[in-house]
Amino acid sequence: MRTKKDRLAQLIAEKALKFGNFKLASGQKSAHYYNMKTVTQDPEGISLLTDIIFGMIRDDTVKSVGGKETGSIPITTAVALKSWQERIPISSFFVRKEAKAHGDMSRIEGNPRAPVIMIDDVTTTGGSIAEAVDVMEAIGLKVIKVITVLDREQGAKERFRIKGVSFVPILNHSDIVAHNLA
Repeated sequence: MRTKKDRLAQLIAEKALKFGNFKLASGQKSAHYYNMKTVTQDPEGISLLTDIIFGMIRDDTVKSVGGKETGSIPITTAVALKSWQERIPISSFFVRKEAKAHGDMSRIEGNPRAPVIMIDDVTTTGGSIAEAVDVMEAIGLKVIKVITVLDREQGAKERFRIKGVSFVPILNHSDIVAHNLA
């Protein structure tokens, strides 16, 4: 019997994985790129992610989930919705790349409450999500875990080990490569 995680890997391999010559957010060059929006904006993809992530955090003492714009927004919103349906309310939020130039000029949108779990769609070195963790900690909110849908296995795990924050990938690049070859 295939698991939800197996089906998610298949969707990522079919919809998100692209081959070519790409520059990543980390600045690195790569022969492959994951456009995870093709999975997080897909009804089956977001449903699988929501069930998997909520299952991973349901017993944690988490009060909110968030991440960097834009990749985390559909995921954290769906997890918050599921938490409400399960009567375990977890709020969601996102961290902007920079503060708004209008209104309240905030960098954080939504309802962050500690303890926090940060969610990312793809990590390479973990720099972007580590910056979001720093923003949360700078306002006094404790981040207890970072969950990534896909770890490209290029340094994020080590970055968070050094930072003292639990780093949990749902899938690794090697899982997708193995799935693609199967």
